[in-house]
Amino acid sequence: MFLGYKVTHFNILTFIEWGKDKKRTFAAVPNLGLQWVSNYLTCSTNKASVKTEAFVILSNLAIFFFNLHGKMIKQTGPNKYQFYAKILMAIGLLLSLVGTIYIIKHPTGTMRETKNLFAAVLLAFFIGFIIVLIFIQLYFLPFRVIINNDVKSIEVCFPFRRSQMLYPDNLEQYSATTIYTRSTKYEGLLLYVKNGPKLLISDFNLQDSKVVLDLLEELQIPYIGMEKFRFWRFYRQFL
Repeated sequence: MFLGYKVTHFNILTFIEWGKDKKRTFAAVPNLGLQWVSNYLTCSTNKASVKTEAFVILSNLAIFFFNLHGKMIKQTGPNKYQFYAKILMAIGLLLSLVGTIYIIKHPTGTMRETKNLFAAVLLAFFIGFIIVLIFIQLYFLPFRVIINNDVKSIEVCFPFRRSQMLYPDNLEQYSATTIYTRSTKYEGLLLYVKNGPKLLISDFNLQDSKVVLDLLEELQIPYIGMEKFRFWRFYRQFL
């Protein structure tokens, strides 16, 4: 069998093995290139195989850089149960609100009675209040966080407003917090941002907030302990 192919077959395994080790892989690249040139010059009778070998080497380089990118960029998406449930609930409530307003403006039968009409008005206000609460959460809570370990940045993405970039010099400190719902307890972090409101990074709205904690600990951002999460106090800071 063609000798260069045997060596390249070994390199396929070593590249995959070394995909997480930047120094070893970079050290291997010049050797692989010289090896391919040598094979191309000395094995002119089988240049098709040498071209195949070159393709394999380039493919392995692509695998390496893909793995390297995966290590540099980490991200966590939305808590799908919370995020999509809120959107569906908001749509359903909005349709209910439209229907209730229509009934109030065009009452028929027993709805013409004052007490029933008053009850419909109260229902409309209640539905509207719930919609506002859902929108506040969707507007002010991030649904995706992207960590760039190369430049040590945190990109906080929101569904309905511009993303916010955070760097080590933007962060003053952080605290741990817990959010309770009727059935679940969610762990999270409150990030204190210089010249800006605090940001909530939690499993309540994200899949995994730990990716942010890992970077904060690496950057040695001051940790101030546990902090009780208060719904109105947190959202009031945005006013």
